Amino acid sequence: MSEAPMPSVPNRLSFALCACLAAALCGVACRRSVRPASESDAGAAPLPAASADAGASTADRPAPGSIRALSDQDWVRAAELPTQCAVHLARDPGRVVEPLAFEPCSDGPEGCRSFVSRWTSEGNSIFGRAEAIVPVGSKTFFVSKRQEYDANLHVKRVLHVVEQVDGASVFALAVDKAHTTDCAVEIAAGSQGIAITAFADREEGNWLWIGTSSWERPLEVKWTKIVFDARQATQPGYSAPSGYSAAGVWLGDERRFSLYRAGATTLLSPTLSELDMGLDSALVSGEGAWTVLFRFSQSVAGAIGYVDRQARLHLVRKAPSGESISHLAVDRSRGGALVWLQGGQAEESVLFSADKPAAPAELKPRQVTTLPFRWSSVTSLVADRGSVALLVGSDANIPAEAHMVRADTGVRWKLPALRDRWWTRIAGFTETELWIWTSTPSKVGSSGIVRFRLDAIAAPSSLPLSPRP
Repeated sequence: MSEAPMPSVPNRLSFALCACLAAALCGVACRRSVRPASESDAGAAPLPAASADAGASTADRPAPGSIRALSDQDWVRAAELPTQCAVHLARDPGRVVEPLAFEPCSDGPEGCRSFVSRWTSEGNSIFGRAEAIVPVGSKTFFVSKRQEYDANLHVKRVLHVVEQVDGASVFALAVDKAHTTDCAVEIAAGSQGIAITAFADREEGNWLWIGTSSWERPLEVKWTKIVFDARQATQPGYSAPSGYSAAGVWLGDERRFSLYRAGATTLLSPTLSELDMGLDSALVSGEGAWTVLFRFSQSVAGAIGYVDRQARLHLVRKAPSGESISHLAVDRSRGGALVWLQGGQAEESVLFSADKPAAPAELKPRQVTTLPFRWSSVTSLVADRGSVALLVGSDANIPAEAHMVRADTGVRWKLPALRDRWWTRIAGFTETELWIWTSTPSKVGSSGIVRFRLDAIAAPSSLPLSPRP
Protein backbone atom coordinates (compact mmCIF):
# COMPACT_ATOMS: atom_id res chain seq x y z
CA MET A 1 0.00 0.00 0.00
CA SER A 2 1.30 3.48 -0.79
CA GLU A 3 2.01 6.30 1.57
CA ALA A 4 0.43 9.71 1.21
CA PRO A 5 2.91 12.50 0.51
CA MET A 6 3.65 14.85 3.32
CA PRO A 7 1.54 17.99 3.10
CA SER A 8 3.39 20.87 1.51
CA VAL A 9 2.30 23.23 4.27
CA PRO A 10 3.46 23.87 7.83
CA ASN A 11 2.00 21.98 10.76
CA ARG A 12 2.21 22.44 14.52
CA LEU A 13 5.56 20.69 14.76
CA SER A 14 7.10 22.83 12.02
CA PHE A 15 6.07 25.99 13.87
CA ALA A 16 7.66 24.62 17.04
CA LEU A 17 10.87 23.78 15.19
CA CYS A 18 10.93 27.22 13.58
CA ALA A 19 10.52 28.87 16.96
CA CYS A 20 13.30 26.76 18.47
CA LEU A 21 15.61 27.52 15.52
CA ALA A 22 14.86 31.21 15.80
CA ALA A 23 15.75 31.09 19.49
CA ALA A 24 19.10 29.51 18.69
CA LEU A 25 20.02 31.91 15.88
CA CYS A 26 18.56 35.14 17.18
CA GLY A 27 20.94 36.30 19.91
CA VAL A 28 21.12 40.01 20.56
CA ALA A 29 19.77 40.84 17.08
CA CYS A 30 16.25 40.15 18.31
CA ARG A 31 16.13 42.89 20.95
CA ARG A 32 12.86 44.77 21.20
CA SER A 33 11.60 47.18 23.80
CA VAL A 34 8.83 45.69 25.92
CA ARG A 35 6.33 46.94 28.43
CA PRO A 36 6.46 45.75 32.03
CA ALA A 37 4.60 42.52 32.68
CA SER A 38 1.95 44.34 34.65
CA GLU A 39 0.92 46.27 31.53
CA SER A 40 0.41 43.26 29.28
CA ASP A 41 -0.43 40.30 31.48
CA ALA A 42 -4.09 40.35 30.53
CA GLY A 43 -6.61 42.49 28.75
CA ALA A 44 -9.30 42.57 26.11
CA ALA A 45 -8.57 43.63 22.56
CA PRO A 46 -10.21 47.00 21.81
CA LEU A 47 -12.69 45.66 19.30
CA PRO A 48 -16.26 46.92 18.98
CA ALA A 49 -19.04 44.65 20.12
CA ALA A 50 -20.24 42.54 17.21
CA SER A 51 -22.62 39.70 16.64
CA ALA A 52 -21.19 36.26 15.97
CA ASP A 53 -23.41 36.22 12.88
CA ALA A 54 -22.11 39.53 11.60
CA GLY A 55 -22.23 39.85 7.86
CA ALA A 56 -22.46 42.41 5.08
CA SER A 57 -24.27 43.13 1.90
CA THR A 58 -22.94 41.48 -1.25
CA ALA A 59 -21.99 44.84 -2.72
CA ASP A 60 -19.78 45.65 0.27
CA ARG A 61 -17.84 42.39 0.29
CA PRO A 62 -14.53 41.49 -1.34
CA ALA A 63 -14.21 38.63 -3.81
CA PRO A 64 -14.88 35.19 -2.25
CA GLY A 65 -11.93 33.98 -0.23
CA SER A 66 -10.05 37.27 -0.33
CA ILE A 67 -9.35 39.72 2.48
CA ARG A 68 -9.16 43.48 2.52
CA ALA A 69 -5.92 45.36 3.07
CA LEU A 70 -5.00 45.72 6.74
CA SER A 71 -6.51 49.18 7.12
CA ASP A 72 -7.24 50.73 10.50
CA GLN A 73 -10.87 50.93 9.49
CA ASP A 74 -11.22 47.14 9.18
CA TRP A 75 -8.44 45.80 11.40
CA VAL A 76 -6.97 46.61 14.80
CA ARG A 77 -3.47 45.60 15.80
CA ALA A 78 -3.12 43.46 18.94
CA ALA A 79 -1.40 46.05 21.10
CA GLU A 80 -0.81 43.52 23.90
CA LEU A 81 1.74 41.68 21.74
CA PRO A 82 5.34 42.86 21.19
CA THR A 83 6.21 44.87 18.10
CA GLN A 84 7.83 41.83 16.47
CA CYS A 85 4.38 40.19 16.26
CA ALA A 86 2.40 42.16 13.66
CA VAL A 87 -0.96 40.59 14.50
CA HIS A 88 -4.22 42.26 13.46
CA LEU A 89 -7.79 41.33 14.44
CA ALA A 90 -10.73 41.99 12.14
CA ARG A 91 -13.29 44.40 13.58
CA ASP A 92 -16.07 42.84 11.49
CA PRO A 93 -14.94 39.44 10.14
CA GLY A 94 -18.18 38.82 8.28
CA ARG A 95 -17.57 41.93 6.20
CA VAL A 96 -13.83 41.83 5.53
CA VAL A 97 -13.50 38.06 4.99
CA GLU A 98 -15.78 36.48 2.45
CA PRO A 99 -16.91 32.88 3.18
CA LEU A 100 -15.14 30.24 1.14
CA ALA A 101 -16.69 29.42 -2.21
CA PHE A 102 -17.26 25.84 -3.39
CA GLU A 103 -18.29 24.29 -6.69
CA PRO A 104 -18.83 20.71 -7.95
CA CYS A 105 -15.53 18.84 -8.31
CA SER A 106 -14.30 18.83 -11.90
CA ASP A 107 -12.20 15.75 -11.18
CA GLY A 108 -14.48 13.97 -8.72
CA PRO A 109 -17.75 12.06 -8.47
CA GLU A 110 -21.26 13.27 -7.73
CA GLY A 111 -21.65 14.62 -4.22
CA CYS A 112 -18.16 16.15 -4.26
CA ARG A 113 -17.58 19.90 -3.91
CA SER A 114 -14.24 21.67 -4.03
CA PHE A 115 -12.90 24.95 -2.64
CA VAL A 116 -12.71 27.59 -5.39
CA SER A 117 -9.77 29.97 -5.22
CA ARG A 118 -10.71 33.55 -6.14
CA TRP A 119 -8.01 35.50 -4.43
CA THR A 120 -5.45 37.90 -5.82
CA SER A 121 -3.51 36.97 -8.92
CA GLU A 122 -0.31 36.85 -6.87
CA GLY A 123 -1.22 33.42 -5.51
CA ASN A 124 -2.76 31.90 -2.40
CA SER A 125 -3.26 28.70 -0.46
CA ILE A 126 -5.54 27.36 2.25
CA PHE A 127 -4.72 24.65 4.75
CA GLY A 128 -5.32 23.55 8.30
CA ARG A 129 -5.02 20.80 10.83
CA ALA A 130 -6.96 17.60 11.19
CA GLU A 131 -10.25 18.04 13.03
CA ALA A 132 -10.76 21.51 11.58
CA ILE A 133 -14.53 21.04 11.93
CA VAL A 134 -15.75 22.21 15.36
CA PRO A 135 -19.39 21.58 16.40
CA VAL A 136 -20.70 24.03 18.99
CA GLY A 137 -24.32 23.56 19.99
CA SER A 138 -26.51 23.74 16.91
CA LYS A 139 -23.74 25.37 14.84
CA THR A 140 -20.68 23.95 13.12
CA PHE A 141 -17.52 25.99 12.57
CA PHE A 142 -14.55 25.54 10.24
CA VAL A 143 -11.03 26.66 11.25
CA SER A 144 -8.53 27.36 8.49
CA LYS A 145 -5.37 29.22 7.64
CA ARG A 146 -4.99 31.14 4.38
CA GLN A 147 -1.71 32.41 2.96
CA GLU A 148 -1.22 35.09 0.36
CA TYR A 149 2.00 35.16 -1.66
CA ASP A 150 3.74 37.89 -3.62
CA ALA A 151 4.99 37.53 -7.19
CA ASN A 152 8.16 35.79 -5.90
CA LEU A 153 6.11 33.23 -3.94
CA HIS A 154 7.11 34.76 -0.61
CA VAL A 155 4.38 34.69 2.02
CA LYS A 156 3.23 38.26 2.58
CA ARG A 157 0.22 37.64 4.80
CA VAL A 158 -1.26 34.79 6.83
CA LEU A 159 -4.93 34.84 7.74
CA HIS A 160 -6.47 32.61 10.43
CA VAL A 161 -10.25 32.33 10.07
CA VAL A 162 -13.07 30.79 12.07
CA GLU A 163 -16.28 30.70 10.06
CA GLN A 164 -19.62 29.02 10.34
CA VAL A 165 -19.94 26.25 7.77
CA ASP A 166 -21.71 27.80 4.78
CA GLY A 167 -22.07 31.00 6.77
CA ALA A 168 -20.23 34.14 7.80
CA SER A 169 -16.78 34.41 9.36
CA VAL A 170 -16.98 35.10 13.10
CA PHE A 171 -13.27 35.59 13.79
CA ALA A 172 -10.26 36.57 11.66
CA LEU A 173 -6.66 37.20 12.64
CA ALA A 174 -4.07 38.42 10.13
CA VAL A 175 -0.29 38.21 10.46
CA ASP A 176 1.62 40.77 8.42
CA LYS A 177 4.74 38.75 7.57
CA ALA A 178 6.68 41.78 6.32
CA HIS A 179 6.63 43.23 9.84
CA THR A 180 6.78 39.99 11.87
CA THR A 181 10.09 38.60 13.15
CA ASP A 182 10.62 35.43 15.19
CA CYS A 183 6.96 35.20 16.16
CA ALA A 184 4.85 32.08 15.48
CA VAL A 185 1.07 32.51 15.67
CA GLU A 186 -1.55 29.74 15.69
CA ILE A 187 -5.22 29.41 16.61
CA ALA A 188 -7.63 26.64 17.55
CA ALA A 189 -11.29 26.38 18.53
CA GLY A 190 -13.08 24.21 21.06
CA SER A 191 -16.21 23.89 23.12
CA GLN A 192 -15.51 27.11 25.06
CA GLY A 193 -14.39 29.37 22.24
CA ILE A 194 -11.29 30.40 20.29
CA ALA A 195 -7.68 30.17 21.53
CA ILE A 196 -4.65 31.95 20.10
CA THR A 197 -0.96 31.47 20.81
CA ALA A 198 1.82 33.87 19.82
CA PHE A 199 5.27 32.52 20.63
CA ALA A 200 8.07 35.09 20.40
CA ASP A 201 11.80 34.73 20.74
CA ARG A 202 13.10 37.48 23.04
CA GLU A 203 16.46 38.41 24.55
CA GLU A 204 14.89 37.95 27.98
CA GLY A 205 13.71 34.44 27.10
CA ASN A 206 10.97 32.80 25.12
CA TRP A 207 7.63 34.53 25.64
CA LEU A 208 4.21 33.09 25.02
CA TRP A 209 0.99 35.06 24.74
CA ILE A 210 -2.28 33.17 25.02
CA GLY A 211 -5.44 34.85 23.80
CA THR A 212 -8.94 33.52 24.40
CA SER A 213 -12.44 34.60 23.41
CA SER A 214 -15.85 33.02 23.92
CA TRP A 215 -18.36 31.96 21.28
CA GLU A 216 -20.75 34.55 22.68
CA ARG A 217 -18.19 37.34 22.10
CA PRO A 218 -15.54 35.96 19.73
CA LEU A 219 -14.10 39.41 18.99
CA GLU A 220 -13.28 40.21 22.61
CA VAL A 221 -9.87 38.62 23.07
CA LYS A 222 -8.27 38.46 26.50
CA TRP A 223 -4.48 38.06 26.47
CA THR A 224 -2.15 36.56 29.06
CA LYS A 225 1.66 36.63 28.91
CA ILE A 226 3.83 33.73 30.06
CA VAL A 227 7.61 34.06 30.25
CA PHE A 228 9.87 31.00 29.97
CA ASP A 229 13.36 30.97 31.44
CA ALA A 230 15.80 31.15 28.52
CA ARG A 231 18.21 28.92 30.48
CA GLN A 232 15.81 26.00 30.60
CA ALA A 233 16.98 23.05 28.55
CA THR A 234 13.42 22.00 27.87
CA GLN A 235 10.22 23.97 27.93
CA PRO A 236 6.53 23.11 27.91
CA GLY A 237 4.72 22.49 24.65
CA TYR A 238 4.04 25.85 23.10
CA SER A 239 3.83 25.45 19.34
CA ALA A 240 0.06 25.77 18.97
CA PRO A 241 -3.18 25.40 20.87
CA SER A 242 -4.88 22.05 20.33
CA GLY A 243 -8.21 22.98 21.89
CA TYR A 244 -10.10 25.18 24.33
CA SER A 245 -12.34 23.41 26.83
CA ALA A 246 -13.73 24.09 30.29
CA ALA A 247 -10.39 22.90 31.70
CA GLY A 248 -8.53 25.59 29.77
CA VAL A 249 -6.39 25.85 26.66
CA TRP A 250 -4.37 22.79 25.69
CA LEU A 251 -1.07 23.34 23.93
CA GLY A 252 1.27 20.75 22.53
CA ASP A 253 4.04 19.71 20.19
CA GLU A 254 5.54 16.33 19.39
CA ARG A 255 7.14 15.67 22.77
CA ARG A 256 5.39 17.87 25.33
CA PHE A 257 2.08 19.40 26.15
CA SER A 258 0.73 21.91 28.61
CA LEU A 259 -2.53 23.19 30.05
CA TYR A 260 -3.25 26.87 30.48
CA ARG A 261 -5.97 27.70 32.99
CA ALA A 262 -7.69 31.09 32.90
CA GLY A 263 -6.02 33.68 35.09
CA ALA A 264 -2.77 31.76 35.50
CA THR A 265 0.66 33.02 34.42
CA THR A 266 2.24 29.56 34.23
CA LEU A 267 1.40 26.32 32.45
CA LEU A 268 0.65 22.91 33.92
CA SER A 269 2.89 20.36 32.23
CA PRO A 270 2.59 16.64 33.05
CA THR A 271 5.85 14.70 32.99
CA LEU A 272 5.91 11.79 30.58
CA SER A 273 9.57 10.76 30.91
CA GLU A 274 8.86 8.40 33.80
CA LEU A 275 6.61 6.42 31.46
CA ASP A 276 9.36 6.20 28.83
CA MET A 277 6.96 7.57 26.26
CA GLY A 278 6.61 10.86 24.47
CA LEU A 279 3.47 12.68 23.47
CA ASP A 280 2.23 12.09 19.96
CA SER A 281 -1.23 13.59 20.08
CA ALA A 282 -3.35 15.50 22.55
CA LEU A 283 -7.03 15.58 21.67
CA VAL A 284 -9.55 17.63 23.59
CA SER A 285 -12.96 16.06 24.00
CA GLY A 286 -16.07 17.62 25.47
CA GLU A 287 -15.32 19.57 28.61
CA GLY A 288 -11.67 18.64 28.87
CA ALA A 289 -11.73 15.97 31.58
CA TRP A 290 -11.04 13.33 28.93
CA THR A 291 -8.03 14.61 27.02
CA VAL A 292 -6.54 11.70 25.15
CA LEU A 293 -2.94 11.11 24.17
CA PHE A 294 -0.75 8.36 22.82
CA ARG A 295 2.77 7.70 21.63
CA PHE A 296 4.70 4.56 20.79
CA SER A 297 8.41 4.33 21.53
CA GLN A 298 11.06 1.63 21.83
CA SER A 299 9.89 0.34 25.17
CA VAL A 300 6.21 1.27 25.02
CA ALA A 301 4.55 0.19 21.79
CA GLY A 302 1.62 2.44 22.40
CA ALA A 303 -0.65 3.53 25.19
CA ILE A 304 -3.94 5.34 25.68
CA GLY A 305 -4.39 7.71 28.55
CA TYR A 306 -6.08 10.88 29.60
CA VAL A 307 -5.20 14.00 31.52
CA ASP A 308 -7.47 15.32 34.25
CA ARG A 309 -8.17 18.95 35.10
CA GLN A 310 -5.08 19.09 37.31
CA ALA A 311 -2.96 17.95 34.33
CA ARG A 312 -2.33 14.54 35.89
CA LEU A 313 -1.74 11.68 33.49
CA HIS A 314 -3.67 8.41 33.73
CA LEU A 315 -3.05 5.41 31.49
CA VAL A 316 -6.05 3.28 30.52
CA ARG A 317 -4.65 0.87 27.93
CA LYS A 318 -1.29 -0.42 26.70
CA ALA A 319 -0.68 -2.32 23.49
CA PRO A 320 -0.28 -6.10 23.84
CA SER A 321 3.19 -7.52 23.34
CA GLY A 322 4.25 -7.33 19.69
CA GLU A 323 1.58 -4.79 18.75
CA SER A 324 1.26 -1.02 18.52
CA ILE A 325 -1.55 1.43 19.19
CA SER A 326 -1.80 4.36 16.85
CA HIS A 327 -4.05 7.00 15.30
CA LEU A 328 -6.29 7.64 18.24
CA ALA A 329 -9.41 9.75 17.66
CA VAL A 330 -12.34 10.99 19.74
CA ASP A 331 -15.94 10.95 18.51
CA ARG A 332 -17.44 13.97 20.24
CA SER A 333 -20.93 13.21 18.94
CA ARG A 334 -20.84 9.94 20.90
CA GLY A 335 -19.95 11.54 24.22
CA GLY A 336 -16.20 11.21 23.82
CA ALA A 337 -16.06 7.63 22.49
CA LEU A 338 -12.56 6.51 21.49
CA VAL A 339 -11.47 5.02 18.19
CA TRP A 340 -7.98 3.70 17.50
CA LEU A 341 -5.91 1.36 15.34
CA GLN A 342 -3.93 -1.54 16.71
CA GLY A 343 -1.68 -4.03 14.95
CA GLY A 344 1.64 -5.81 14.69
CA GLN A 345 3.81 -6.98 11.82
CA ALA A 346 0.97 -8.47 9.78
CA GLU A 347 -0.31 -6.61 6.71
CA GLU A 348 -3.54 -5.76 8.47
CA SER A 349 -4.74 -3.79 11.48
CA VAL A 350 -7.74 -3.81 13.77
CA LEU A 351 -10.02 -0.82 14.29
CA PHE A 352 -11.20 -0.58 17.90
CA SER A 353 -13.84 1.56 19.58
CA ALA A 354 -14.76 2.15 23.21
CA ASP A 355 -17.36 4.33 24.86
CA LYS A 356 -16.10 6.88 27.34
CA PRO A 357 -16.16 5.03 30.69
CA ALA A 358 -17.29 6.40 34.03
CA ALA A 359 -13.86 5.43 35.40
CA PRO A 360 -10.58 4.76 33.53
CA ALA A 361 -10.40 1.12 34.62
CA GLU A 362 -13.77 0.49 32.99
CA LEU A 363 -12.60 1.09 29.42
CA LYS A 364 -14.17 -1.70 27.34
CA PRO A 365 -12.63 -1.96 23.85
CA ARG A 366 -14.76 -3.38 21.06
CA GLN A 367 -13.31 -4.67 17.80
CA VAL A 368 -15.04 -2.82 14.95
CA THR A 369 -13.41 -4.51 11.97
CA THR A 370 -10.12 -5.74 10.53
CA LEU A 371 -8.59 -3.52 7.86
CA PRO A 372 -6.41 -4.91 5.05
CA PHE A 373 -3.45 -2.60 5.67
CA ARG A 374 -0.86 -2.07 8.38
CA TRP A 375 -1.44 0.53 11.07
CA SER A 376 1.84 2.21 10.12
CA SER A 377 0.55 2.97 6.60
CA VAL A 378 -2.33 5.11 7.93
CA THR A 379 -1.45 8.79 7.73
CA SER A 380 -4.62 10.47 9.05
CA LEU A 381 -7.65 9.34 11.06
CA VAL A 382 -10.66 11.29 12.39
CA ALA A 383 -13.86 10.03 14.06
CA ASP A 384 -17.20 11.80 14.39
CA ARG A 385 -20.93 11.28 13.81
CA GLY A 386 -20.47 7.53 14.31
CA SER A 387 -18.07 7.22 11.37
CA VAL A 388 -14.30 6.97 10.98
CA ALA A 389 -12.39 8.47 8.05
CA LEU A 390 -8.78 7.59 7.33
CA LEU A 391 -6.07 8.00 4.71
CA VAL A 392 -3.81 5.10 3.77
CA GLY A 393 -0.53 5.21 1.84
CA SER A 394 3.10 4.06 1.93
CA ASP A 395 4.84 5.50 -1.15
CA ALA A 396 5.50 9.20 -1.66
CA ASN A 397 5.06 8.78 -5.42
CA ILE A 398 1.57 7.28 -5.19
CA PRO A 399 -1.46 9.14 -3.81
CA ALA A 400 -3.10 8.01 -0.60
CA GLU A 401 -6.44 6.21 -0.48
CA ALA A 402 -9.38 7.60 1.50
CA HIS A 403 -11.69 5.23 3.41
CA MET A 404 -14.76 5.67 5.60
CA VAL A 405 -15.90 3.09 8.17
CA ARG A 406 -19.08 2.95 10.24
CA ALA A 407 -18.06 2.52 13.89
CA ASP A 408 -21.18 0.52 14.77
CA THR A 409 -21.18 -2.03 11.93
CA GLY A 410 -17.63 -1.95 10.54
CA VAL A 411 -18.93 -1.41 7.02
CA ARG A 412 -16.25 0.33 4.96
CA TRP A 413 -16.28 2.39 1.78
CA LYS A 414 -13.33 3.52 -0.34
CA LEU A 415 -13.74 7.05 -1.66
CA PRO A 416 -13.12 7.65 -5.38
CA ALA A 417 -9.74 9.22 -6.08
CA LEU A 418 -9.57 12.68 -7.58
CA ARG A 419 -7.91 12.95 -10.95
CA ASP A 420 -5.68 15.96 -10.35
CA ARG A 421 -5.30 16.16 -6.56
CA TRP A 422 -4.01 14.06 -3.68
CA TRP A 423 -5.45 13.64 -0.22
CA THR A 424 -3.25 15.08 2.56
CA ARG A 425 -5.28 14.78 5.80
CA ILE A 426 -8.83 14.40 7.08
CA ALA A 427 -10.37 17.73 8.11
CA GLY A 428 -13.46 16.30 9.81
CA PHE A 429 -17.19 15.56 9.58
CA THR A 430 -20.24 17.77 9.54
CA GLU A 431 -23.73 16.28 9.88
CA THR A 432 -23.92 15.69 6.13
CA GLU A 433 -20.36 15.77 4.76
CA LEU A 434 -16.79 14.54 5.09
CA TRP A 435 -14.15 17.24 4.54
CA ILE A 436 -10.63 16.33 3.37
CA TRP A 437 -7.58 18.53 2.78
CA THR A 438 -5.95 18.16 -0.64
CA SER A 439 -2.88 19.25 -2.58
CA THR A 440 -1.71 19.23 -6.20
CA PRO A 441 1.86 17.84 -6.22
CA SER A 442 2.82 19.72 -9.39
CA LYS A 443 1.84 23.13 -8.00
CA VAL A 444 3.40 25.09 -5.15
CA GLY A 445 0.94 26.36 -2.57
CA SER A 446 -1.90 24.36 -4.10
CA SER A 447 -3.56 23.11 -0.92
CA GLY A 448 -7.33 23.00 -0.89
CA ILE A 449 -10.36 21.38 0.69
CA VAL A 450 -12.91 18.92 -0.71
CA ARG A 451 -16.35 18.11 0.71
CA PHE A 452 -18.04 14.71 0.14
CA ARG A 453 -21.70 14.18 0.92
CA LEU A 454 -22.06 11.23 3.28
CA ASP A 455 -25.17 9.95 1.51
CA ALA A 456 -23.20 9.89 -1.76
CA ILE A 457 -20.33 7.93 -0.20
CA ALA A 458 -22.74 5.36 1.27
CA ALA A 459 -25.29 5.47 -1.58
CA PRO A 460 -27.08 2.20 -2.47
CA SER A 461 -25.21 2.20 -5.80
CA SER A 462 -21.88 2.47 -3.95
CA LEU A 463 -21.22 -1.05 -2.74
CA PRO A 464 -19.35 -1.17 0.57
CA LEU A 465 -16.27 -3.28 1.09
CA SER A 466 -17.44 -6.17 3.25
CA PRO A 467 -16.13 -5.98 6.82
CA ARG A 468 -13.75 -8.77 7.69
CA PRO A 469 -14.29 -10.81 10.85
